[in-house]
Amino acid sequence: MSSFSEVMTNPIVVIILSAVILVLVLILVLSRPVPTVHAFTGPAGRVTVSRRAVHDLVEARCRAFRGVGSARANVTNRGGELDIRIELKVRESARLEDLSSQIQGEVGGMLRENLALENIGSIDIVVTGVSRSD
Repeated sequence: MSSFSEVMTNPIVVIILSAVILVLVLILVLSRPVPTVHAFTGPAGRVTVSRRAVHDLVEARCRAFRGVGSARANVTNRGGELDIRIELKVRESARLEDLSSQIQGEVGGMLRENLALENIGSIDIVVTGVSRSD
């Protein structure tokens, strides 16, 4: 009877085991469902929105503000609440207190009105840089 170390030195066994592990990892990764957020239940069934769709909408809305140079959003769904972290590069002429209030209000309102999302948690703003005003 061969020992484990002798079997593992056989290149064919190593290749087969590696292939099996790779296939299992691919199955696990590809079978994960797309992360979604429950929006509402209509007469014909549930309506969900992907976190990516929320992410794209939030970033697009933030970039529409004059004081924002660039925006990046991170959307998490914890405990049934949607938490949003928005990283902004603001223009040097922007008044941060006013800008952050407007963004938080409009993003929250947009998600409630356009996507019918109700369980919105925090909308946190993080300024990651300042760019020149054009």
